[in-house]
Amino acid sequence: MDRQYSFLAFLATLSTLIIVIGIAAWLAYCGKYAEALGVGGVLTGLIGIATLLARPNSPNGNTQADANLATALDKMSPPTPGLTTPSPESRA
Repeated sequence: MDRQYSFLAFLATLSTLIIVIGIAAWLAYCGKYAEALGVGGVLTGLIGIATLLARPNSPNGNTQADANLATALDKMSPPTPGLTTPSPESRA
């Protein structure tokens, strides 16, 4: 997707969010608070979808973040044998 289509998708999402916010405000003004809350849920879902689509795809998991995590895990010392968290039964 090139820059022009990305910008058009952004404008479409932004206009949809503005319309949904207007509907929720109108419903709240009319005293239909449960419906306004439901429309707020729709708004949250739209924002979630927009952020999900904005993330770059990484099908093979070879990203810099994965490499950094692997390096950090390699540098960690192994757990100490016999060191465990006490269970609630043993505390009583």
